[in-house]
Amino acid sequence: MAKSKKSWVNLKNRKYKTDLEKFVNKAIPYVLIVLAGLIILDNPFWSLVDLENYEPYVSILDYIVVAFFVVDLYFKWEKTRNVGKFVRLYWIELLAVFPIYLVSRAFILTSELFKTGEEVQKILHETVLIREASLLEEGKILTRADRLAVEARPLLKGFRAGIRLFRLLVWRFKVSHHHMIKSSVFK
Repeated sequence: MAKSKKSWVNLKNRKYKTDLEKFVNKAIPYVLIVLAGLIILDNPFWSLVDLENYEPYVSILDYIVVAFFVVDLYFKWEKTRNVGKFVRLYWIELLAVFPIYLVSRAFILTSELFKTGEEVQKILHETVLIREASLLEEGKILTRADRLAVEARPLLKGFRAGIRLFRLLVWRFKVSHHHMIKSSVFK
């Protein structure tokens, strides 16, 4: 029973494939007319209509045209099933569909990658500049601190000398007044 169901599904799929193939074969001339119209309207040598204003529609139409050609190539491949014969018979269709579409997509992707790389490089450059600026600021602060330390050296020496003098006076007071400290009430 599973076999009969499977074969029925295959027959149904084949019927849809042949119907789709017939539709694509009948639609190809009209698709070529649409493609010719796009080429005439979007020619770099003259400008009949500015298609920039209709960009999303033009792109969708272009994708539909390419999709029809790809489906047509798929059905041609289904009939030949030999790479060498397929390339020999349909090389012009292959050139028409794949290289231009893929090369243009690769070009757009590459240019976007380069733009992204440039942006990353700018960000990294700015980061380095900010780091250098902060290092320069730290260097200025350290230079000021060094100058302050040099200028404060005599003051620190005087402070240390004052502490030593104070210790000496305290020691001298203890030595000379030892007998008073000994008999003091504040022991």
